[in-house]
Amino acid sequence: MATKLDDVENEVFNSGSGVGFDPVQPEESEKCTELRDRVKDVMYDAFLEKYGGERYTYERFLAARNNNIDKAEKMIKKAIEFRKQRNLDGEKSEEELEELDRIFKECEPHWFLKFWGYSKEGNLLTYASVKNVVLKD
Repeated sequence: MATKLDDVENEVFNSGSGVGFDPVQPEESEKCTELRDRVKDVMYDAFLEKYGGERYTYERFLAARNNNIDKAEKMIKKAIEFRKQRNLDGEKSEEELEELDRIFKECEPHWFLKFWGYSKEGNLLTYASVKNVVLKD
């Protein structure tokens, strides 16, 4: 019996079970609280928004460093410094906005993953567009 795409999409996106991994636990971990305390002097709202909100930001950096607080702290501070040096979260001039728009329009047709929307839980949903992919031996 063939599986219908609609059935798969319904199971994945609407059943509540979903696919993927959400590292945010029902209660914030002690490590997450400690990490927040360690970086509060350099943290800013735009960074937290970029990485999915306050709790998710800390959880994802901890997960990326196998729950090692020292390594997660170092990683966050490097990411913040990188973003500030390049003004990635600051105001953009009209010329910068036009250049970003030009780059976006040029690259967008070649993107493999496409934005779908959000799940009931607020997770970002994407899908892979593979119709033009050529596989070689």
